[in-house]
Amino acid sequence: MPTFPTTPSLPAFGPVQQSERIETLDILRGFALFAILVVNWTADSPGPRGLASAADWIAYWPIQFLLQEKAWPVFAFLFGLGFAIQMQRAEARGSHFVSVYAKRLLVLFLIGAAHFMLAERDIVHRYAICGLLLLPVRRLHPKLLVVLALLCVLVAWTNRSQIYFRSASPQTAQELAEVTGRAAANRARAAERNRAYASGTFGQVVSVRARDLGAELSSWNRFNWLGDPFAPFLLGLYAGRRRVFQEVAKHREFLRTVMWWTLGFGLAGNTVFWGLEFVYDLGGGITGRPEQLVRLVERLSSPTMGLAYIAALTLLLERGAWKERLAPIASVGRMCLTNYLLQSLVWVLLFNKYGLGWLGQVNLFNRAMLSILVFVVHIVTSQWWMRRFRFGPVEWLWRSLTYGRFQPMLVQKILVAPTEP
Repeated sequence: MPTFPTTPSLPAFGPVQQSERIETLDILRGFALFAILVVNWTADSPGPRGLASAADWIAYWPIQFLLQEKAWPVFAFLFGLGFAIQMQRAEARGSHFVSVYAKRLLVLFLIGAAHFMLAERDIVHRYAICGLLLLPVRRLHPKLLVVLALLCVLVAWTNRSQIYFRSASPQTAQELAEVTGRAAANRARAAERNRAYASGTFGQVVSVRARDLGAELSSWNRFNWLGDPFAPFLLGLYAGRRRVFQEVAKHREFLRTVMWWTLGFGLAGNTVFWGLEFVYDLGGGITGRPEQLVRLVERLSSPTMGLAYIAALTLLLERGAWKERLAPIASVGRMCLTNYLLQSLVWVLLFNKYGLGWLGQVNLFNRAMLSILVFVVHIVTSQWWMRRFRFGPVEWLWRSLTYGRFQPMLVQKILVAPTEP
């Protein structure tokens, strides 16, 4: 009698099994990764007055209007949603959640800190820090989570406004000295950073980035981080507590309502914001710009539009044909952390001085096209990888360090016993 491999029993609380995955969430992660890739690779655009060609204009406005400041809220929402799903699964198994979750965040912070020192941008270490704030609010009533999210945005905006007005019009000699000192220190750090990127070695760039990380953590403004990423964390936790994405069929009407309201508000707010950006950037002599009011519109409307994307794409994926068409993106989302870090690695190799040194030599349009090409490569390589392995390489490292043991990596092929003739 032949024997066949069986699936091992589940641990009390461990990595998500393939049968437990929600494919819609993997596709949403893949979409968010695409948006953040395009935004990051075009982030240093000079603004409307500095665009060099018609092609740059064609690339600039859709990216700014449709993607800028919309990708990170999707990531943050999915982070809070993932927290809720993990908590529910742990409770269903009767296992402890907090200690494992804290270890997950510690490992994630170390990965993010390493990435920060190698690349110009990183959100992972911030997510790890702010993720701890979800623990004390995880039992709140779902409606209170929505109220708290709005309060966090308003507190963060108020704090930013106070900092802006103190910097713009210091009232005392002490405030003037502080503003002047901060400005000089920022200019010095920016000059050192630019020199390292333009002509420095790999070690010099890492050294500069390590100092930047230390400065960020030592002067971390918690009120600002309440707005992003913590407010979308709370909304993701709210959706997870309501089981919106675990039971989409029961929540279609809710998702439609969210989609239309957030899309309407997001489009209106972004039209106002980018209209003012266009007027003030091109009409250089215009004065009297209501800076903080404009920024408040942006802080509310851009994340709101990100929520509209989530609701719209979730409803679209309820249609079988669209889910089949977009299924390849799910592989990208399943190894989202690996692909996020790979984007930075490719950027470093192409644009930094110790790579090909393309920084400043490739226009906005071509960088946008390169980012799309990189995402296509993500799709191909992720599909190849996930057919053979259970996790992406970095996801495997993250889980292995969290649970203190090497996780099984290869996909187990369940053999079917031959039938008797």
